[in-house]
Amino acid sequence: MTLLDLIGAFGVARGRMLDVRFAPERAGEVRYSSVSPHRAQTELGLTGCVSLQDGIARLLAG
Repeated sequence: MTLLDLIGAFGVARGRMLDVRFAPERAGEVRYSSVSPHRAQTELGLTGCVSLQDGIARLLAG
């Protein structure tokens, strides 16, 4: 999932798309990042129990 995918999911949940503006890269920003939930699943037994859409809806509901 990309940041733009996440922004799109928030837009769908809000009923209108968010205004995305691109700006030049700033000094010190992380250019690339990647994560995997595999280690949390295998070592800690953690799994996602809420879908992204439900999590966003809960967050926006306050």
